[in-house]
Amino acid sequence: MANIESCQVNTVWGKPVNETGSPLLLMQDIGISGMFSAFVWSKEEGPQIKLLSSVAKIKVKTLEDWYRVIHWWFEKYGKYVVAAKSVNAYLRNIDYGMVGFNEADSIFSKRVNNIALGSEEKKKLEDHLFWYTAQVATDYGLPIKIHTGYYSGYDYMHLTNVSKNPAYAAEMCLRGRAKGMRFVFLHIAYPYQDEMVAVAKHYSNAYVDLAWAWIIDHTATRQFLKQYLTSAPVNKIFCFGGDYIPVELTVGHAYMARLGIAQVLTELVDEGYYSEKEAIDVAWKIMYKNAREFYRLDEKEKLLKDVKWGESDYAKMRENPWKKR
Repeated sequence: MANIESCQVNTVWGKPVNETGSPLLLMQDIGISGMFSAFVWSKEEGPQIKLLSSVAKIKVKTLEDWYRVIHWWFEKYGKYVVAAKSVNAYLRNIDYGMVGFNEADSIFSKRVNNIALGSEEKKKLEDHLFWYTAQVATDYGLPIKIHTGYYSGYDYMHLTNVSKNPAYAAEMCLRGRAKGMRFVFLHIAYPYQDEMVAVAKHYSNAYVDLAWAWIIDHTATRQFLKQYLTSAPVNKIFCFGGDYIPVELTVGHAYMARLGIAQVLTELVDEGYYSEKEAIDVAWKIMYKNAREFYRLDEKEKLLKDVKWGESDYAKMRENPWKKR
């Protein structure tokens, strides 16, 4: 009903990838948050050593052992997934500094031996592992999606942290550019979306995704899209993401997105910025072509067509929908 060809999903906690029974519809991001930090809404300290290493069947005593766990997950799923994704911005600023192996190794030794880390040590370990994981993702040809902007839920958002997202996104692009890293900044960093236009305009490895944005603030998102299209490269924006857990709500969100896109493009035609033909071409790019090319969906679909994954959790629940899982 929403006329959506495929979607990209990720786990908020648990295993980095879920083996879905509908791999062509539910394309996966590999969740990297647990590889370098705690899970959102989890009381367990990060990185998620016990969970991720137990599945990989790798005993972790050293930082190099943890590297092996990270590589195991990418070796198993890297060719199938479309991107790596971090939601770490819910827990801290995204100001990932460059921390060397020796310093990170000594901190990791304390973590693996259940010695409490100070806040500075915790940040340094997360910083080191973020860049290590980002490099592994890049080596597999995967872009890295970064949560920015508004928090889901209510009564806990630190707006001082959110306001710094665009500046730290720029630093991330600067540090990652020489390493071939590409970053997709989600949710337009609302309510600081104007700055994200500048980031995407300036950095060749910065991309912007309007996931969730249309239902956070429809008016602000229309203004952002218009500002973006008249200032930054049209091939580096993705105009929609449902960002729902219950899939049915995506129908209404997709309608809102199409309405907003049509309004913006109509204004640009009326103002003489685009011809009608150019506006239709832009719509095709931001609603379809950009994502297919950037995420290499033709290649991924060929791989996923014959992937040997088991039934999805949803399919199992349909057999007994009242059974708790």
